[in-house]
This record gives sequence, C-alpha cells and structure tokens, in this order.
Amino acid sequence: MVKFTSPLFAVALFNLVDRAASEGCIVPHSILPYSIETAEGPKQYRFLKDGHVFMSHLEEGWPSREAINAIRPHPQFDPDGWGTTLYLQPFFPGALIDHTEEITPSATEEGIEVFMKGKVSRENLGIQTTFGTWNSSMHFYFDTPSQTIGGVGKYHISLPEAPSATTGDLNLVKFASNYLLNVTLLSGGQGDTGDMTKAVITSPEFTFEWHPPVHPAFYPADKTSNDMEIYLDGILNNIDTRDRGLVIKTGCKPTMTLRMTCNEPMFFGAQYDLRWATYFEMDNIGVTPLLARPATEISCDLRFHSEAFLGMGCC
Repeated sequence: MVKFTSPLFAVALFNLVDRAASEGCIVPHSILPYSIETAEGPKQYRFLKDGHVFMSHLEEGWPSREAINAIRPHPQFDPDGWGTTLYLQPFFPGALIDHTEEITPSATEEGIEVFMKGKVSRENLGIQTTFGTWNSSMHFYFDTPSQTIGGVGKYHISLPEAPSATTGDLNLVKFASNYLLNVTLLSGGQGDTGDMTKAVITSPEFTFEWHPPVHPAFYPADKTSNDMEIYLDGILNNIDTRDRGLVIKTGCKPTMTLRMTCNEPMFFGAQYDLRWATYFEMDNIGVTPLLARPATEISCDLRFHSEAFLGMGCC
C-alpha cells in the first residue's frame, strides 16, 4: 500500500508566494485573454484569464525544493480560496514526490496548454531513486461566469519492469488536501473543517464515498476499474487560529475532480494522517488511484474539473 510522505506546509507556502507577488517578483508572459506569470519561492507558473489567477502550477516543493508537478486550482474569486493540490506524477511507496524534468506551459486564446515529463519516484533500501518515466499534456480553461475550471489531456507512464512486491504498488497521481478534526471554529464552538469533507469515487462498476475520520486508511483493492473518477468536495474552512497567535480569515475551498480512463485497471486508496488532524498548515489527506495489476506501459485519458464553493457566503 501507499506510504505518504511528510505533509507540505501548504498555507505557509502560499503566504510566501503572495508576499513575493506583492514585492514585484511576478513577470507577465502574455497579453492574450489567457496569460501566464512566473513566481519564485517556490518556483511556479500562474495561469490567468482576464487578470484572474485561476490556477497555479508548481514545479518546486517548498522549502525542500523537490522537482514536483503540482496543480492547484483557484476558481474562487476569494483570494484565500486555495484548497486541494493534484500531483500529476507517479510514485512508489515511501518515495518523495520528485524528479519532474519539464513543465512547459503556453497561453492561447482558448486556454493554457501544458506539456510535462519526468521520472517515476521510488524509494529503494532507504535511497530515493527513480524507476521509469512519465509524460503528460493538458489543456486547461476557465469559465468566468460559473467559476469553473476544465481540463482534458493525456498521461503515459513507462516502467522498465512491472511493479512487484519489491517495488510496491504504483501510485498513479496524488490528491493532497486537509481535513481538520474537532478544532475551534470562527463560527463558534468545536467542529470539523478544512479544505474538503469527503471523496466520491465513481466508475461504471461501482460508486462509493470515503469519509476520512471514519476510515483513516482505506484501500478497497477488490474494487477495480479502467475508468475511475475521483471527486473531492469543497468547503468553507473556518478554523480559528487565534490561540496559535495567528489571525487567518475563513477560506472558500473549491472542489476537484479527476477522471482517468486507462488501458490498465486501477483501485482507490486514501489515507488520513491523524497525527496532523488539527494542523491547518498540513496536507494530512492523501488520495490516490493505484495500478491494480502488473504492467509496464500505462496510458490514460484525463478529464479535470474544479469549481468554486459558493455556499455559506463564499464568492
């Protein structure tokens, strides 16, 4: 089964990025309706339509600087509306998500085209290494009136050998998110909040839900499909952080959906790291489709969707 790496300090990371933006570190690339900006610390591309940043595409972890391929949608007009992250790259159990070699975005009148490639991350006898290659091409677009992001593309993984007991199961991608359990809320009292509340998994063969506090480690390997859609819902994150000496406003967190139609079957896996259940700055949720049988060539059609959470006064 998948072993998730140490959580990222996502909130702190994006506070640093926003500060860098205000200090003039962003360089425009285009004057089309769609445009691209770059930022450092961490290194990333920001995708804009008519001036609204609807997505950030990170190629650098922070502060550890792994070479990542991380997609963070921002369909919300709420400036704090950053939620779940999608790591569009494969990895084996115990591996640090790393070894992205290229992210090349370009703006067109219809959207943002992105080509990505890298090596498959693997941990072998305590050493971080690689085992195979991957590449992907995506087209992203943003609809302003409905505050939704769409995406279509291709994804291919090539391994020198089929996964085995030695390598462990291959994780095809990873959703990283945050679920806060029994924390102090700005609305009063104690309760659950975060960037999501559940995952809904749909295929032609089955539909089920995953609720993190109910099944912190959930790997129904008997449910396999070549066509799997994973949806993480959105929520108003209203944790009260004043007892930690911080003043953080409520944040409207968007949904994220990825549908993968592949030549090989997948099964669903998810883990909620309860050690970090009250830490708003941690990605304590990991969700991943895993390869269900040994194979060396995996090809998938991808459909991506993210929409703004507009309940509870969100914009």
